[in-house]
Amino acid sequence: MEITDWIVFLTAVVFSSYAQAVTGFGMGMLLMAIIGACHIVSLPVLAAVVSLVSGINVWFSLRGNLHFVQKRLLFFLVLGQLPAVGVGVWLGNRLDRDAVWLLELMLGIFITISSCAMLLRSKSSATVSGAFPAVGAGFAGGIIGGLFAASGPVISLFMYRQPIRMAVIRATLLSFFAIAILSRTAIVAHQGGLTSVVWNMVFVGLPLTLFGAWLGRVRPPPVSEDRLKHLVFVTLFFVGLYIIVTATYFGN
Repeated sequence: MEITDWIVFLTAVVFSSYAQAVTGFGMGMLLMAIIGACHIVSLPVLAAVVSLVSGINVWFSLRGNLHFVQKRLLFFLVLGQLPAVGVGVWLGNRLDRDAVWLLELMLGIFITISSCAMLLRSKSSATVSGAFPAVGAGFAGGIIGGLFAASGPVISLFMYRQPIRMAVIRATLLSFFAIAILSRTAIVAHQGGLTSVVWNMVFVGLPLTLFGAWLGRVRPPPVSEDRLKHLVFVTLFFVGLYIIVTATYFGN
């Protein structure tokens, strides 16, 4: 990586962790969008880095909140997630080898659709979802998590429709992300994907992840949380469109 690549990467880490500390929005998706648009490293390498770097935020946030987890719902989510993560990792590696432009196009489409979906406020369901919808949501989140280490939008849209307390939703989401990170990292490690490039980026990025999270708590921006979320989602929308255009017209 060139010095300019490192500057872009580290700036993205600080911004993403800061935004997550202020809004609660997924750090993984922000990192994938910003760094993926800059083509600093391959997407499988980037996904491995994002999974490990964003994981520290998940673990710290989950501490002391495990008793809030909706265990039944989490069980069915994970039941769908676990096999799907492996499929997502395999698909990402296959496309990176044979059709990089298609993998980048999928990332752009995912970011664009997710940013639009997150702008809409979903209404709560009358009852907690049953086994089949939860397994399906877990499977969809697992595929995206395996591909891009950013299953947040998929699972968040499902969880925020549940008629349960916010603390329960948050703890269940964090538990889902923690298991996704563990399973994805184990698969990538088994395949030899945790290379020196990955570890170098992780070790340099982790301190700035903590700095961004701390800065978000002590120096929040002088705008409302809703306004900041809107700004982040709109930015992601245009970044997603940029990735779609570059993948379509310059990738193949």
